[in-house]
Amino acid sequence: MTAIARAAPRRWPITGRGRNRVWNRIPDEMRAQIVELALEAPELSPREIAVRFIDERGVQDKTTAPNQLWQTDFTYLKVTGWGWYYLSTVLDDFSRYIVAWKLCSTMRADDVTTTLDLARSRPQTSRSRHRCAPAAAAQRQRQFIRQRRAGEPGSPTSA
Repeated sequence: MTAIARAAPRRWPITGRGRNRVWNRIPDEMRAQIVELALEAPELSPREIAVRFIDERGVQDKTTAPNQLWQTDFTYLKVTGWGWYYLSTVLDDFSRYIVAWKLCSTMRADDVTTTLDLARSRPQTSRSRHRCAPAAAAQRQRQFIRQRRAGEPGSPTSA
């Protein structure tokens, strides 16, 4: 059996009581902070607001290198004439690369365990050699946006 560490607890508490309890509702205090940020920067898209909020307010601990945190996911697919299939993936949080994947006919816990075993069985060198292109691209995009807003030399708006 594979020893899997428990995920770090989310900082967003469960809100509501009884049958109306919702696990993914943002607490009112945090929602007010997000609205305040959105009003301060109305030119930002909802995604940019979310990224800025997480970066500035530290809602989530950032990974600083590959293999510090992996995420798992099941995506279900309906294949006409064949039925439902489930894609189990392990994603590296820092590089955003898929470390391992498996197409399954069920969505059981042992399918996730098998996918994690696939990820862990890869040679350490291949897992740590990520070029981190998505993370690097996101960092360059943030730098470009900061330069553009600041009107720094070399930015498209300062020409």
